[in-house]
Order: sequence, then C-alpha cells, then structure tokens
Amino acid sequence: MYSLRFDDGVTSAGFLLTPRGVASLGDAATHGAERLWTTMLARYPTIGAAFADARPTMPMAWLPRIQHRLTRATGARWALLPHAYAFVDPLFSTGIAWGLRAVERLGLMFEEAASGARVPDAARLERYDRALAAEADQIDTLVAGAYEAMAEFELFAAQAMLYFAAVSFAEVGQRIAPDESVAWRGFLGVGDPVLEPLFGESLQRLTEITRGCGRATALSSEESRAFVAWMAAAIAPRNIAGLADPARHNLYPVDLDLLVERHGLLGMTRERMMESLPALRGMSPEPSFPSTSRASGGSADPSTALGMTAGADPSTALG
Repeated sequence: MYSLRFDDGVTSAGFLLTPRGVASLGDAATHGAERLWTTMLARYPTIGAAFADARPTMPMAWLPRIQHRLTRATGARWALLPHAYAFVDPLFSTGIAWGLRAVERLGLMFEEAASGARVPDAARLERYDRALAAEADQIDTLVAGAYEAMAEFELFAAQAMLYFAAVSFAEVGQRIAPDESVAWRGFLGVGDPVLEPLFGESLQRLTEITRGCGRATALSSEESRAFVAWMAAAIAPRNIAGLADPARHNLYPVDLDLLVERHGLLGMTRERMMESLPALRGMSPEPSFPSTSRASGGSADPSTALGMTAGADPSTALG
C-alpha cells in the first residue's frame, strides 16, 4: 500500500496486488473498485481505522495491469519521457528521479542541436532511446527481485539496500561534483561496473532461494542470512550511507561523519569532501565580485540556491 498526504489535506492512497493477492480476495475484484477497497480495509483493521473517516474526492479506480512498455522511446522529431515509454511499478518511487534525468538529457540535446535544425539529430535521439531501454530493464529487474524477496522481510530489506546504495551514491556524486555529463550517467547504476550487474545477480539469487527445487517450505534462516551478507559485501564499494548495518535496525539517518569517513569511495580526499559538504544542501560557493566604488552604487548578492527533494510516484492499480 502507499499513502501520500498532501498539504491541502487530501491523501492519495492505493494498493498494488499480485495475481495471487487478487485471487485471495474471492469475488471482491469482480464487483468494482469500491468493493475491493472496502475488502482490503476490512482485511487490515489498523488501515481500516486510519481511513474510517476518509471520503473519496473522485471515483475510485481499478486497473488489472499497470505495467507497459513501448518498442521505442524516440523517433523522427519525437521523444517520450520515461513513464510514457515504460512503467513497471511504483515500488521504490523511481518515477520522479528518472523523469528529471530524462528532462536534463532532452534539454542538453536541444541545446546541442544545430542552429539550423533546432531539434536533436538522429544520433542523439538514438542515444536517448538506448539509455531509457537499459534503465527500464534495470528498474524491472530491481522490482522483480523485490517481489521475490517479499517472501521474508529480511530478504526484502536487503534487496532495498541495492536501491538505496545506487541512488545515494549517484545523488551525492552529482551534488558534490556537478557537471553536464551527469545527465547521461545511467539511472540506477546502469553503466557502473560495480552496481549494474548486481541487479541481475540479486534477482537470480532470490529466485533460487524462493523457488529452488520447487520447495513449498518456509525459507531457512541460513538462506536469508547468506543473502543479507552477500548484499552487504556486494554494495560495499558504493555504500557511502552506512547501509546494511544490523546495528541501525533499518533506520538510516543522514550521517555526514560517515560520509566524510568514506570519502575514498567517491574518489575524493578527506579535505575535498569537507569542502564539498555545503553542496549537499544545494549551496554553491559564495560568488566573488570585483570591488566597486560607492559612487557606482554596485552591490553583490550572495544568495545561493536551495536544494530540492523528490517525492513518491502515486501511480497505482487501486486508489
């Protein structure tokens, strides 16, 4: 389930249900979205209590399948944003970050276009298409592994570490060393020799654990511990946030001391990392201006930009 409360008091909420989950609800799915919604609230009383006084602001909707993917993301004089091209699942809220990365790329493509044509050429559009295709595959693999891992909380938490390692490494790297090439770095570790192969390997390991030999028995604690240990070791070269630490109990606040300690993972010296910390808040160094006389009336504005954080993608099957 997702539940996103907005400033005006409206909450966007819904459930994503697997085919097996839908089947477990009997005929509720055949009687419309409202019946399915009330059935879900009855199944989980604490959620039902939280939404007891809620009233829909628009008709509820039910989509039997939300996944889609087109053959191409670009063509002659057109290009699609990521979710028009492909969508897998709102899990991990990849939508806004992926979309912003694509907007950056498109902006650069138009900026680089020849002054006469004023639109990106075929080579640039092809590059954009290849990037989105690889990233859609990566998101699909991440989500597939997460659904396999839902069989046990420890497995799911470990799979989530792969996502958080990739995005925290990319986010910090982009903020402390901004340049236009960042836009073309692969989303979710695509192109990263350490991160990119981990998504497929993780899915394979989880599939073997949860489906191996056709077993219908409960997962063994030994299998879970082995996967958790593997994930911690696998993400270590990109783990700048102290993830996969049992002592944290799955709670990971911002830890600047740890980030400074792991400066080498970002290819920086300790001193350079310390100097770059203000950039994590979207703050640029204060600009310097040539001195001006009082008569000229000149003055400098030391204002700096504020940072921005992205929220979750509210796309869902029922909500």
